[in-house]
Amino acid sequence: MNEQDSSIFTLDNATEYSSLFCSYLQSHNREALQETLLQLRIRLNPADIPYYESKLMLIEILLDIKQSLLCRYEAVGIPFCDNYSIIKTILHAEYTHEIIDFFDDQFELIMSYLSSSSNGKVVYDILHYINHNYHDNIQLSTLAELFGYNSSYLGKLFTKRIGTSFNAYLDYVRISHSKILLLQQDVKVYIIAEQVGYKSVDYFHQKFKTNTGMTPLEFRKKYT
Repeated sequence: MNEQDSSIFTLDNATEYSSLFCSYLQSHNREALQETLLQLRIRLNPADIPYYESKLMLIEILLDIKQSLLCRYEAVGIPFCDNYSIIKTILHAEYTHEIIDFFDDQFELIMSYLSSSSNGKVVYDILHYINHNYHDNIQLSTLAELFGYNSSYLGKLFTKRIGTSFNAYLDYVRISHSKILLLQQDVKVYIIAEQVGYKSVDYFHQKFKTNTGMTPLEFRKKYT
């Protein structure tokens, strides 16, 4: 084993996998989950016995997923394994497939709870996703790919079911959360804009005034 082989993963790799798995879990995309798990298994070790360093990165992935989803779906009550059990299971595994099977079991459990909380309907799954990820860079085209739909069709389906466009609903959710932050936090408006998913503070001002008839500072002054 040479020095290069002993480091299968970096922390950046682990973060990338965590992000992918979180997205696929929230969109109930089993096909993408299985493809990524297979990719992960192939990447781990040609001898099918993961190195210790790789196991540590796998622990990092699953703990990161757990932390992320617990923060976003606290009310759902997903029954995650405790951290000790996750660490023990992965460290004690002799073969890669044992760890991958453990990941797969955990993912099925997570999806069963997320699906029941959003009625398993694609539009309501998307509403659920937006309400918990509004601060991220969410786009209809990205969600369409995650959920396995044509972007144009999904946009029409969303508008028909909800009565407003995807972008309008996303703005509504973001502005609603920004109102809470404006009243609760004595911080700069541009920071709040970033916290609710707007990269441009000018664009945030524009959307806020369109939705409320006031600028963010006017809103803060009026209600505090």
